[in-house]
Amino acid sequence: MSAQEDLFDGPAVPMPAPGGGSFGWEVFSAEADAAPVAAPAPVRHVEGYAPFLAFARERGASPADLAGDPLTLLRFALLHAAALNEDARLRAAATVFLGNAIVALRTDANWRAIGAGRPAEVGAGRMSFDVGSILDAITAIPPNSAGTGAGSGTVAGSGAVAGSGTPPPEGAAAMLAEWAAAEQDDARDAAEQERRLERMRAWPAPQPAPSGAPRYTRPALPASDYSDAAGQPIPYGNRWGADGPDPDSYSRVSHPERFAGLHTVANALIDYLEQAYAVSVWRESAVPDAPGGGFDPPLLHAQDDVVEVVRVVPESPDAASLSFAFTAFPGVFVEAGVLHTFPHPICGCDACDDTAEAQAVELEELVLAVVNGAYTEELGSGPGAEVSHSLVFFDENGAQTGSRSGSGGAPTTVSAERLAAASATLAALPHGWRAWPRRG
Repeated sequence: MSAQEDLFDGPAVPMPAPGGGSFGWEVFSAEADAAPVAAPAPVRHVEGYAPFLAFARERGASPADLAGDPLTLLRFALLHAAALNEDARLRAAATVFLGNAIVALRTDANWRAIGAGRPAEVGAGRMSFDVGSILDAITAIPPNSAGTGAGSGTVAGSGAVAGSGTPPPEGAAAMLAEWAAAEQDDARDAAEQERRLERMRAWPAPQPAPSGAPRYTRPALPASDYSDAAGQPIPYGNRWGADGPDPDSYSRVSHPERFAGLHTVANALIDYLEQAYAVSVWRESAVPDAPGGGFDPPLLHAQDDVVEVVRVVPESPDAASLSFAFTAFPGVFVEAGVLHTFPHPICGCDACDDTAEAQAVELEELVLAVVNGAYTEELGSGPGAEVSHSLVFFDENGAQTGSRSGSGGAPTTVSAERLAAASATLAALPHGWRAWPRRG
């Protein structure tokens, strides 16, 4: 480390090793014998930027001013783009300096290496920035184009976007300022996430099924081979390599019939629930001339191609009900409790590369978590309140096998009256939904 590298808080240290460090928001997965893994100390001040300090001083710029104002720093990089592009050592130093300056914007930010190629990324909360990409976007613009809107677009690998017509330094700086201002909100959300994870870790195991009680067994799924337009077999579930999906595949859905088995799985689950638990079951057809047909299904996320809805309601008011909406796609939407709908598949496009087997597992995990009482829903307060959910999965012996949680804005299709009713229901369930009562 150079003695000059003391511009940021704390001692300058080497770049973190690839794979180390985290910006939080990890998904908890329970493993019975897993040992705690010690997280490496966060890196906030990386060494190696002395050449950039000397370069800035030679050109009459104050390094402290550059470090304290991202817009000033990015404009300086734009002005001296040619020099930064010609000298690899200087460019590397400028990248480290920029990363340190971004980290300094938030007390919870840190560095994380991302392997070969890019030197590292920085971030905190739900957002991170590929520092090299930001510098690439800035230095790719000729200085005389600043203010003209040339080159607007993505300036960072993780969401740094300069709006149309906005010069990259201004667009990137505005994005960084918005991220910096979100520190308190991110800290609150992280604390809430950790609270949910702690509750899931301590979730009580479900009571074992009585001797002779019905057990669920997945029905056999139809086995089929699918081919592309050239006649080549499509290995769904393992279709894309390291380069990721074909860009065109996001707007293409081939062989949706491969999900037909989800209807079979959903019906098997419904039959199991009716046999094993004290419930009422209603089947409603969307076909006008069918018994009970012609209804307008009151789903949280209404679907145009729903052909049938099956509602399974446990006798206990403290247990979450389940509604299965069968679609012509084919797929199954499961509405659990009062606020959440879980689609299977969630998309179905070629890029997602889902398989019926993987979707069947997720469908079964959801349903069995709900009936075991290992499901919670929460609704925030005030305008724009978020809704969240947590699910914990158990095997037949009562051991936790994993968990899943998520949060987001309340569905826009839900009326204020329904949200108010949901809020009242959840307020009476401080420990989440309870397990379904079994048949005597």
